[in-house]
Amino acid sequence: MPRDHRPDHRPDRRPDRRPDRRPDRRPHRRPDHPSPTAPRGAAGPLVATVLAAVTLLVAASAGAQADAPPATVAADAVLRLGPLPEPPAGELDPRVHAEATVVPEIDPAGWLPAAGEELLTPAGPRQWTRVATAGAVSLREAGVWWLAARLVTDRWAEITVSAGEGAQVWVDGVHVTDAMAVPAGACFVFARVVTEEALDATGLTASGAAGIRWDLDARLDFSRFERTGRLASLGSLAVAPRGQLVARHLSRRDPDGEGRRGETAVLDGRGELVASDLGGPGARPVAFTPDGAGLLLRRPGADGTDLLLWTAPRGPMRTVITDEPGAGLLALSPDGTRLLLGTARGLDPAAPDADRRRWDALRERVADWTPRPHLQVVDLRSGARQVLTRPGDHVLDDAAWLPGGEAVVYARTVPQVPRPWFRTEIRVLELASGEDRLAATFTAGWEVRPQALTPHPDGRRVVFLGPPDQVGGDRAEHNVYHKQVWELDLVTGDLRRVTRDVPYAFAAGRGLPAWLDGGRRLLLPASAGGRDVLVALTLEGDAWSAAELPTAAVTGGDWALAPDGTHVAYTAESPTLPAALWLQPIGGGPRELEAPDRVVPERHVISRPEDATFTGPGGEAIEAWWYPPVGPDGPLTGSARGSVPLIVYYYGGATPTTRGFNGTHQYWAAAGYAVLVINPRGAHGYGQAFADWHAGDWGPAAGADVLAGTEALLARRPELDPDRVGCYGGSYGGFMTMHLITRSDLFAAAVAMYGIADLATYWGQGTWGWTYGDMALGGRTPWEDPAYFIERSPLFQAGEVQTPLLLLHGDADVNVTPGESVEMFTALQVQGKAVEMVTFAGEGHGISDTWENRVAHRTMMREWFDRWLRGRPGAWEHRWAD
Repeated sequence: MPRDHRPDHRPDRRPDRRPDRRPDRRPHRRPDHPSPTAPRGAAGPLVATVLAAVTLLVAASAGAQADAPPATVAADAVLRLGPLPEPPAGELDPRVHAEATVVPEIDPAGWLPAAGEELLTPAGPRQWTRVATAGAVSLREAGVWWLAARLVTDRWAEITVSAGEGAQVWVDGVHVTDAMAVPAGACFVFARVVTEEALDATGLTASGAAGIRWDLDARLDFSRFERTGRLASLGSLAVAPRGQLVARHLSRRDPDGEGRRGETAVLDGRGELVASDLGGPGARPVAFTPDGAGLLLRRPGADGTDLLLWTAPRGPMRTVITDEPGAGLLALSPDGTRLLLGTARGLDPAAPDADRRRWDALRERVADWTPRPHLQVVDLRSGARQVLTRPGDHVLDDAAWLPGGEAVVYARTVPQVPRPWFRTEIRVLELASGEDRLAATFTAGWEVRPQALTPHPDGRRVVFLGPPDQVGGDRAEHNVYHKQVWELDLVTGDLRRVTRDVPYAFAAGRGLPAWLDGGRRLLLPASAGGRDVLVALTLEGDAWSAAELPTAAVTGGDWALAPDGTHVAYTAESPTLPAALWLQPIGGGPRELEAPDRVVPERHVISRPEDATFTGPGGEAIEAWWYPPVGPDGPLTGSARGSVPLIVYYYGGATPTTRGFNGTHQYWAAAGYAVLVINPRGAHGYGQAFADWHAGDWGPAAGADVLAGTEALLARRPELDPDRVGCYGGSYGGFMTMHLITRSDLFAAAVAMYGIADLATYWGQGTWGWTYGDMALGGRTPWEDPAYFIERSPLFQAGEVQTPLLLLHGDADVNVTPGESVEMFTALQVQGKAVEMVTFAGEGHGISDTWENRVAHRTMMREWFDRWLRGRPGAWEHRWAD
């Protein structure tokens, strides 16, 4: 399971939900059609290993369309550009793919142009013009001509696209010379035609299954998962005093998807560009100096981290630190002249033994147990250093300057024998004397230690984020990821929880939490279930009240506060618009500075989700929303009864899904599926009681909510087919998938990505299995309560599974080891049930270490659902054909 969050089990709270089996909900499937086990790999290197499969013959599901005879169709309208001069002889730099023919004029992996769009060429400006072809395009002069059009298919198909003899053709940026497979939806086609004389009749034709058509007016959709990679990533924000400047990092994937091209830029308060490409590739903003005259940046160095200081607003840029090892924590002093730094400088790590490893402490198995970094102060003018702490058997968690810059407060976590095996010391260190005293000890365990230390302006108190309560002893079990605000008196050592009776789970940002109004208000980000918001806590007498600050965000992303506390910058997004950059004065209205993907809703068909919140079986309001399917011509409204298959997504653990722009959900909608998203009990941001279901539940309560929400939507929306419902989730959501199909036959197909099948093996083998698992299991261990581990593990309920299951796992996953999927695969295989497993070589948790593998596993999911929910096995079988 992922590095996540879990609640304590109350076995008397709610019984398991086990709907009556309904064998007539889906067509009968017989295990008489074994799948081939060797992948074809026609389009590139092998990215997955099929371990084996039992495939059931697919009978036509309700609403599935039978294959039709092949057809050939000619484009009736195209965009034409030319003539261009022929390229010079000799070598040219490739523009798209290494294996593609060199194309010097345009990038055929780019967006489809609009009519009237102009291209500046060596021969002068040329314009894309729309031409009605009736199957033939006239090229009036000799030279290089480009044609562009849009091809639409209503299902997966193998197609051949041609523009005549000698022409080169690209489909969705891929140079093609033969038949290629495309999913349902719209794809764009570029053709390059070189002619030595005028031609009266060339054009674009496509051959393949019936249901293909040319439509230049059809908008692009996300029916190919690769298209989600073209969205910008926007974040790493920093704001100058008074909001005069905002720094941000923006990146996009290269056309081939593998690399990202990014840059750090500075904008003024109107969104005008002030400086670009600061620090070169990989550089990211850290913070503006308190006077706004400098911007600190970090970038990867040859053997560590480089720190740079740019003089605003024109430069120069100077290097402050080169190749700092283990550089993590960075905090500018109140006067901006010194840097508080977490570093491993001066420590040479012992070379690991390649053949053997001695383990003598369990904490050494935790991947983020990093005892080397320690605290130093660096003078930014001279480079002189002061060593504040020494490394030891502890981990440096956080540090902050106290007002005046004469002392720092820091937190370090040390091991202990009793559960929860770790405790955090919060200490105060005087810079002049070197006195280092313990202010308090907070026992939180490993998963959520005290973080975001924020001293009060009076210098006596400090607030921090931590779990709802300390862990261990006779204390009640809580979902530790429902983070709350704590206050520590540095003189007396008194601790108190500040936030109570509020629904939020709190978080941090750049410069946040932060004190405003002389310490009367505390500003910080928070999770409000499916939304990330900005909250102000105000002290009224001895009590704190919480209020959301109005922002432009349906849900926020990155947050950054100016050093003087006057302005906040943030990324905001909605379900139909990817992230944009906003600047807002505290107490004022927002201003949009930049929207790098503003054209996405204009150029793509976007599904607009609708609310599907329902009352769960426990009586709680369960937040949910669903995406109607869309096609190239727009939303598929007014669908016939039972004509639309449904896919259900959940995480099911401590973290809610937010209502931002979700490329995967748009991908499903563009493929003709409705998508239901549910945040069941156990998710933080809906109040402590709701979140605490995760501490020990491990399946039943959250699973019951998922089932109830699915059936509620099916009852409300007659166009959804109750016999064609699929489900999927990853990590804890992968566990939830396996749990659900052992409890219900509601689903006709399921996908479990890097999920947990056996709680005991996950607890013992996963890198964080025993730390996260301690909370999620409610403090249970396999030897103290073996019945709980057996009853909650899908492996031991595998005899109940009737749903075809696809298991996806990276073979280098140390979080949830691949053996979890192997166990479930084996259990279902020996019963002759419909299960297949795909492993990805070298991939860790999430199967996203390479873009190729991320695209591959998401595409496999669609092919699996197409096979079982739509009676269209062609794409899945084509993938693994010899």
